[in-house]
Amino acid sequence: MKTVLASPFRLGQRSRACLSFLGVILIGSLSAAAPAGSQRHESRPAVVLFTLEEAAKLRLEEGDAFPDVERGSSEGPRIVIRKPQVIAGKGHRTIETASPTDLTVHFEDNGAPVDMQTLEVTARRGFFSKSLTPLLKPFLRGTTLEASKLEVPSGSFMVEIAIADSRGNRSEDLYELQVD
Repeated sequence: MKTVLASPFRLGQRSRACLSFLGVILIGSLSAAAPAGSQRHESRPAVVLFTLEEAAKLRLEEGDAFPDVERGSSEGPRIVIRKPQVIAGKGHRTIETASPTDLTVHFEDNGAPVDMQTLEVTARRGFFSKSLTPLLKPFLRGTTLEASKLEVPSGSFMVEIAIADSRGNRSEDLYELQVD
């Protein structure tokens, strides 16, 4: 007489189907319970570009000189603001918005690839300036800066955006940011 031992790893077709079904249920319940930060399209909290104290130092006052800038003379990448709308003014461009605001900026090749590591975004008035680059870098996707819910105190501010290409050609654009 031959003795056959049952292996705990040998399952019949019905048992395998039951385990497969349980696996699908388990995986579905684990993904539903995943932390909010692990989802691809998470909702980010608002980003405060500068505090009220910083805004007091950066806010343009009547009589503050705004440098005239020639546009289009640079061999560096093109800086194209898609959101909010840019209004051409006397000698400079103005961005009118309310807070919180969304910001979409495309950096386009102009003969050489854009080097996104060179991006600098700075708010300035006189000798006081604040780099906004560290706050905005998490919103870079390729050669596009796309940020939402940016909190900015009311007032007018001078903002400079600068970037270079792989050959070192640099572009700099100045904007007056008017926040209601």
